[in-house]
Amino acid sequence: MAAAARRTGEPTPELRAELGAIGRSTEWTVRRAACGTRAHHGAIWVLGLLVAASALELGAAPGELGAVVKRLAAHRDRGAPLRPSPGSAVSVRYGAAGARGEARAGLPHVRRALDALRIARDTGADESCARLDALLTVMTTLQDTRVLYEAGPHGLRRVQSGARAVLDAGGTATRTGREALAAFDADLRAHALSPVGGVPLLAGALYAEQAGTAAPGTAAAGGRSAARVRGRR
Repeated sequence: MAAAARRTGEPTPELRAELGAIGRSTEWTVRRAACGTRAHHGAIWVLGLLVAASALELGAAPGELGAVVKRLAAHRDRGAPLRPSPGSAVSVRYGAAGARGEARAGLPHVRRALDALRIARDTGADESCARLDALLTVMTTLQDTRVLYEAGPHGLRRVQSGARAVLDAGGTATRTGREALAAFDADLRAHALSPVGGVPLLAGALYAEQAGTAAPGTAAAGGRSAARVRGRR
């Protein structure tokens, strides 16, 4: 996807079509390797667009990649299957943005995750807690189409309020927050809810951070240049 973006040089309809073809091929390959599971589906969409965006805009700050993704996603994927997916059907039924709407808006929940990561780290949370808090932050407002498909609006409200309760309790770096997280996890299991929609968006935020520090001449973690970091691997 990065090679296609570098070759094209602009977020054109032709690049959008090529990215779609690569994505579908990747989904088919990974589904075979993973014995049919579709857990990778959302990650290929989010990360694929971000990989292409970072190749088009080398050195862009993490929060700037969404603008390039927005331009890419504005084009119709001419090779996409005409049959509706469960996610698109749910989007139509409930008016949810879905994966396409999220991309066409410039991945706002990736930006939310980036902000949450920064805030958690600045307040002393370790990396694991920072990432959990970022995921929960995304879950508080994301219209997760899988949850809507399996449990409807009531299930989605349950997920959003449960995630918010953990953050309101102080986040996962605090004792009260961890207790709230355990209660939230138990409630999700009891009602067979799988709010996985936020996971690719958190992955996208983590990728965007690394893409921003990996460009030649930009500062990497600890003040070292990315070139030096690459040279030591």
